[in-house]
Amino acid sequence: PKVPISVPRVQLVGAPLNGSPEDSRALGGILEEALRPLPQRVPLRVVLCGDDRVVHTAACAVQLLAQTDLALLQAHDLVFYLLPCPRWGEATSDRLARYLAAVDGWYAQHVFHPCQSSGWPAIMPPSARGAMPPEDLPPVAGRTSGDFLYRLTDSFLQRAQQLLPLRLYQCETWSLTAESTEPRYSCLPFCLWASIGIQPFTRAQGQAAQSPLKFAPLRASLSYMEMSAKGVPGERLAAEAELYSLMAVVVPDPADPGFTANPFHDCVEMSYTSTEADMKKGVWNSSHVACLDIECQGDERMDVLLDGQLYPPCIKLRISVVEPDSISTVPINFAIFQTLLQA
Repeated sequence: PKVPISVPRVQLVGAPLNGSPEDSRALGGILEEALRPLPQRVPLRVVLCGDDRVVHTAACAVQLLAQTDLALLQAHDLVFYLLPCPRWGEATSDRLARYLAAVDGWYAQHVFHPCQSSGWPAIMPPSARGAMPPEDLPPVAGRTSGDFLYRLTDSFLQRAQQLLPLRLYQCETWSLTAESTEPRYSCLPFCLWASIGIQPFTRAQGQAAQSPLKFAPLRASLSYMEMSAKGVPGERLAAEAELYSLMAVVVPDPADPGFTANPFHDCVEMSYTSTEADMKKGVWNSSHVACLDIECQGDERMDVLLDGQLYPPCIKLRISVVEPDSISTVPINFAIFQTLLQA
């Protein structure tokens, strides 16, 4: 029997957002266009189909909109609903989806596992762009993919009423350019994880036209403010290190042993290893940190991954939490089913 659908329209975009500045500006424009005609305090519920890079796009879009029209965002309730979606032709980065599935049984049973096993590539063909009504979507395994997507989205929107507010972090970078002798400064928001070392290097090599190069551990200076597990600030530490891989994690992946990051805390779980052998053995140097500075030594450069999105190489970076009372900061809220205890 047909079930009434309360979702007025679902817009399907065939090519997943990549987290680029262009995608963030485009999504910010879509959000602004949707918010302006709404009465105050009327919620806008946005369904995101994708992985961590789509989440990154949403976070950047919200902050860009906050910088141009903060009053508009503050006058409405903006809530995101995440439908996990594999990325075409590569392993997906779905840290937030895995985290939600680990702590929210309803999400795992009714959203995460159906999305992972239902053939999303057939539901979202690469050639499809723009809005598509259900009758125009291709059938999958004897069922209408539009029916499946609409039923799943409708159930999610109705039942996921609790909020998971993700803390926003910033990655400040300094890069050398041919146009100036002074390093170019950039400030990039993220809300899930950051990585330097082998992971962004491999991604950058995969996107480059030349033959892959062998990665050598990055020689760098580390400086960070250590925090206790309860968020009490400690002393500031400094070290010289060779970095084969470094992760600054806000939202943990259940597959990562030893990570105890928590999206409610004001610190990240910083872990690094100096060799490939140590990484394979699971030997990491870990600390809870509130502010992390990394500066390359000599002519070294480091590529940066933020929520799975690759950014150009830099010579120095600083990772810190964005203060919640910042004039340009608004919460990044994700809808969940279960009430999570803020441990």
